[in-house]
Amino acid sequence: MEENRNLIKPAQEPVEETVAEAAESGAKEGVDALRAELEAALEEKFRQMLEEAARLSGMTAEERAEYDAARREDDLAEREKRIARRELRADALEELEKRGLPKALADAVGYDSREGMIASIDAVEKAFRQAVQAAVDERLRGVSPAAGASAQGGGDEMDDETYYRMAGMGR
Repeated sequence: MEENRNLIKPAQEPVEETVAEAAESGAKEGVDALRAELEAALEEKFRQMLEEAARLSGMTAEERAEYDAARREDDLAEREKRIARRELRADALEELEKRGLPKALADAVGYDSREGMIASIDAVEKAFRQAVQAAVDERLRGVSPAAGASAQGGGDEMDDETYYRMAGMGR
């Protein structure tokens, strides 16, 4: 008996080592891929910064002031757009709650404008309610009894013992 246990152990160890090595190499590959992606993003950002510095160095003080003002306006417009989007999302969450819909549907709503958001919620609500109704109908449909069968199981095939048991007379 002890010999059998010893035979099993050596076979398990290489498998466990192989699994551990595979997991480690998979994690290493994932880390390497993430590192390469981050390095590429950093290189792109650095390249953009160098291009902008080269552009700025060739500008006069007046051109630089105009460029900075335009850049501030762009940044401000982008911030306003993000704030408006957040406000529309908050409004959409309230509207979904008011209509009795799950808040997870907020991800399916468009936030371009208030009117677009409402139209999007209407479309999402219609699709959601149709899907729920279809699922309910499918569940309610169930399995229909075979033609000619009674609800009690046919009556003709019932033996005496089953009849008395169902009638509560128990024999």
